Amino acid sequence: MAELRVGFTPQNILLSAAEEGEGKEKIPSQMYLRGAAAEKILSMPPGARVDFDTYFNSFSLKKWLELTSLSGLTLALKLKGRVTVELTGLDWRDGHVEKTPLGSQTISAPEPSEFLLPYPPTAHTLTAFSLFSHEETTLYGGRYLADVSGAARQIKIALVICAYKKEEYVKRNIAMLSGVEGISVFVVDNGETLSPALVPGDNLYIYPNRNAGGSGGFARGIMEVFSSGHGYTHILLMDDDVSVSVESIERLKNLLSVLKEDAADAVIGGAMLRRDKPSIQEENGAWIVPDVKEGVRQISNGRFADLCSLDAVVKNETAEAEHAGKRYQPWYFCCFPASVAERDILPLPLFIRGDDVEYSLRNFKKFINMNGLCVWHDSFENKPDNMLHYYVNRNLYIIMLLSMTLPRKYVIRRMIINLRNQLYRYNYNAADAILDAFADFLAGPRYLAQTPPESILERQLAKNEPMTPCGDLTPVGAATCRPCPTFLFKLIFRLTIGGHWVPSPFFATEGALSISDPYDPRRCFLKKRLRFIDHDGQRELRREINRVRCLQIAARYFFLRVYSIFRHGALRREWNEAAPGLTQRLFWKQYLNI
Repeated sequence: MAELRVGFTPQNILLSAAEEGEGKEKIPSQMYLRGAAAEKILSMPPGARVDFDTYFNSFSLKKWLELTSLSGLTLALKLKGRVTVELTGLDWRDGHVEKTPLGSQTISAPEPSEFLLPYPPTAHTLTAFSLFSHEETTLYGGRYLADVSGAARQIKIALVICAYKKEEYVKRNIAMLSGVEGISVFVVDNGETLSPALVPGDNLYIYPNRNAGGSGGFARGIMEVFSSGHGYTHILLMDDDVSVSVESIERLKNLLSVLKEDAADAVIGGAMLRRDKPSIQEENGAWIVPDVKEGVRQISNGRFADLCSLDAVVKNETAEAEHAGKRYQPWYFCCFPASVAERDILPLPLFIRGDDVEYSLRNFKKFINMNGLCVWHDSFENKPDNMLHYYVNRNLYIIMLLSMTLPRKYVIRRMIINLRNQLYRYNYNAADAILDAFADFLAGPRYLAQTPPESILERQLAKNEPMTPCGDLTPVGAATCRPCPTFLFKLIFRLTIGGHWVPSPFFATEGALSISDPYDPRRCFLKKRLRFIDHDGQRELRREINRVRCLQIAARYFFLRVYSIFRHGALRREWNEAAPGLTQRLFWKQYLNI
């Protein structure tokens, strides 16, 4: 432990995506600055104004004041020319951004020089700054300097990546992080395809692993972190197919080093931004909330926020207090103290989807998310695989029973809503997957622990539907949503399971809709065939109404629902007794055959 010097740097100013290296060329410049575009330096003509109240360059002052012993903040800029620097505070009040001027100073620099501009004592949600040039001015870079009392922790992070046949992403992220001090990378290779491409070396460890999904990969990684004996202070879990921000990792380390004792056990999470639309946020932490109608709802904080917008940037720092329910942090960017895993607490063997929810609910109480901590990832809506319905629903049933202790009716309601929505879309394979999930849930923890994960995966992969190139395409907009103005329409729609029992003469031949926006099944009503078009309009999958399969699924549903009445009480006892053993090193070593 070493005393911090005045001028500790919690955050650098980024002028463009070019400073982040490979793979960031599509990120909009408005995430870094407004009023100009820059590369590695910013050139401003006379009379130009550039604002730095952005996602990457505003400073999360309120959270730093709450989480650390920060006592002063200073802006350091290296520039040449004559420019006025305006300091501002930003808050979200009454549905809009409130800007507060915090001072200004005009600087003249005939040669490149660094200038320090202290912020006055304040407690705004964010602080930022703007530049107004009086002559040709060049900004070479900058940083925020914090006065933080107390002792700085020596941070040593073990980054655990669970990889499955995403070699290019993994190699790129390892290359980008190779120069970051205090980071070691543990790659768990579930696909066993990385070994020829990557060679273990200094601070890089690779472990071929049985394909037990994300939960198995991260469990193996956590175990290897402690087996290494290198004294890591924190573990950072990260998906294999993300694009990482190096500055995010540096900011994470800086924050961890100065957290107050009462915040030192918190989880620090990054946001997930969309790879295809890099300024659009998919999620910034999440909640799981009991719901009488749907069983549970998972709420993604800040979903669809456009982080080029000033409103979105400021609101993103405050929105996490708006939801009731249980908070969790997904594993695409999840950092927690290594002491959590030292207690021999590992994930449940849930394979994928929901394993991070269960782990968070069981182990974590405090969560920190902050602008500028993020990764880029493929959007949720671009993953239409039917096999995901199995893992999402099975694991949520387990979470509802074990972690949330909800009554049986919530589980049943969850199953009904999902099953019905898939039948409305003629997605019989997904409906089968949902019933498989419920059947395997009723089979209990022994079935989960003893059934090879590969066999479950193979069975569910067979339910995926192939997408084919689009032919002569009926415009998606042509199949408009049928209105639902009357009680009679709603009654017929539900009683006939989206039209399955309506006589064929009432049906139109074909309908078309986007696979990335399938949330209103009434668009499928009274269509013999459906074409689901992917988000870029290049591929499609086709489905046709099948009344026999619908009847078979309904019969299986009623059987399982009746069976669950007699099974549910014993099932809760079995899970309560078995769950602790399924999170121990001994179980995982046997399960992974290591």
